Amino acid sequence: MKIWQESYGVTKAGKPVSKFFLQNETGTTAVIMDYGVTLLELHYGGKDVVLGYETLQDYEAGEIYVGATVGRFAGPIPYGKLTLNGVEYRLTQNDGPHHLHGGTTGFSRKVWDSCILEDGVRFSMCAAHGEDGYPGQLQVSVTCRLTETDGLQYIYDAVSDKDTVLNMTCHAYFNLEGHDSGTVLDHVAQSPAEFYRVEEPAGIPQPKLFGVKDTPFDFTTPHTFRQDLHTPHPQLDPRVGYDRNAYLGQSGVWKKAAWIQAPGSGITLEVTTTQAGLQFFCPGYILEDHPRGKGGAQYMPYCAFCMETQHCLSPQDAEKGQIYPVLPAGQHYHSETIYQLGGK
Repeated sequence: MKIWQESYGVTKAGKPVSKFFLQNETGTTAVIMDYGVTLLELHYGGKDVVLGYETLQDYEAGEIYVGATVGRFAGPIPYGKLTLNGVEYRLTQNDGPHHLHGGTTGFSRKVWDSCILEDGVRFSMCAAHGEDGYPGQLQVSVTCRLTETDGLQYIYDAVSDKDTVLNMTCHAYFNLEGHDSGTVLDHVAQSPAEFYRVEEPAGIPQPKLFGVKDTPFDFTTPHTFRQDLHTPHPQLDPRVGYDRNAYLGQSGVWKKAAWIQAPGSGITLEVTTTQAGLQFFCPGYILEDHPRGKGGAQYMPYCAFCMETQHCLSPQDAEKGQIYPVLPAGQHYHSETIYQLGGK
């Protein structure tokens, strides 16, 4: 394993940023920067299979969390209102009237400390009590490892001094034909998820689950993203694309989340995780007004998919009306996800 560090510029606030190269014996290479613990590049089988921007300034200007680690809370919190232990906390409203992906000072907007390991890099930082409205001073680390068998592993650890909520994920945008190769609608996808969380218009989550049987969300049998995209369903707008939270099973237990294959390159991605859920995201609204991508690529609608392992309420949580995962004070948070590349 080869690991090295290079400068990647300076933020608008004057903080230096580095990018870290992880390369195994087969030549598979992941490039991750300490700004937002952001996956910049992932080279496998002659392809760079993740979308990204050219410069640090593009990442600072971007609004769709390309490659970033998001938190404290991945996903929306309606109207920025979080009630915990009977106390209502007002969170930053950074998505219209709602709170999204941790707010304006979220994990994706921070320069993290870093430590190079034998097979990866550990990134760490402290989120202050009251930051973006959240309770608790949170010590958090994300360890990124590359295996000799072409798996990219994310390991999340955290502890808070007060009860809080925590839901981190990697927001990488994948295209297994190559980041600049156009639509992913003909990629074949499979997921064992049998339930998805219900969302109201504007993506507001509800404490309800719906079954996938006889819906366009049934990927228990492999098929393309395109196949059922225009099948009428109240939880699917084909202009927006797939963007729903799937329930995979008990948290803390390793499980398969998804498997995807590109028709041309033959490259596969298998996602396994200890998380309970998966945000199944194939967006139709990556528009031209975002910064151009690496090498000047113009990223268009349906040019990528995200497999964001994270929290999802269980059927038992749904019965209790409990949407958000609580991290009690002093309790250690730990989760892991592996993005396993193959097919070449």
